[in-house]
Amino acid sequence: MIGPEELMEEILIFFFIDGKGKCCNDALVRDNWYYREVDFDSEWGLWYRASKDRSFPTLQPFLKAMSHYAIWDDHDYGPNNEGVAYIFKNEAKQIFTNYWSILQKHNCKKGVYTKMSYSDVDFFMMDGRSFRSS
Repeated sequence: MIGPEELMEEILIFFFIDGKGKCCNDALVRDNWYYREVDFDSEWGLWYRASKDRSFPTLQPFLKAMSHYAIWDDHDYGPNNEGVAYIFKNEAKQIFTNYWSILQKHNCKKGVYTKMSYSDVDFFMMDGRSFRSS
């Protein structure tokens, strides 16, 4: 079982640092939680894992400290390197957008994607899972 420290190491985070060396209010995150084999075959399993991994006490200060912009990767979509054929892809999308409310404002009909701007730079966060052939 993966512990909080390993989970934090596995999450890819980019912080935007202001001119004073302080973290601004944005973060890009992928592999937000890790589904396991026991989770893949039920909607309940998917909800359980997302809830459990997001509830680690060490994550709470980070989640409260700033707004977050997220995109998913294979581990928060379903089985490792899974793509369009995953039977719970719609449920996985619902779970992901439930936890990352920033995505809901874009009303992504197919897939998960968003855009954010920082200063004079636009970041386009593309979906590399929903349309991938396995």
